[in-house]
Amino acid sequence: MKTTYSKDIDILIALISYLALSKYKSMRPSRLAERLSLDKENVERVLELYKGIFRKSNRIFESTEEHYYTLHMRYALRWMDEDEDDGDTPQLPPEHVNTLLTFVIGKAAEEEGRRKERIKHLITMIAAIIGAVAAVTTTILSIIYEG
Repeated sequence: MKTTYSKDIDILIALISYLALSKYKSMRPSRLAERLSLDKENVERVLELYKGIFRKSNRIFESTEEHYYTLHMRYALRWMDEDEDDGDTPQLPPEHVNTLLTFVIGKAAEEEGRRKERIKHLITMIAAIIGAVAAVTTTILSIIYEG
């Protein structure tokens, strides 16, 4: 399945914000869906599709067999808290959250720009085809009525 930032922007922003500002190092998709009032399947889909943003842990929650997820950026900063293997960690600094959100919003805007450009090209092609059909029709009609 292909990533589409513009389609998933609402879920991406919610997940990034929550995972960046949560006191927990990582969370399960069902817990994220519950806390954010989102559809669990959509949360799982987004977490799996955007592997450059979200990190899937090897650790599994036994009763639901779900993996835990965190932000790659938050995971990379864990070395500062080497003493804590589980539990709480500080929130992601605001400048890091801003960087992630700016990236996602920029990618969504880029996709929308490309989509609009494709629509413009399609409309131009349709107009050219209509013009060509009109010219051929006019030529045929003039030959028929002159003959």
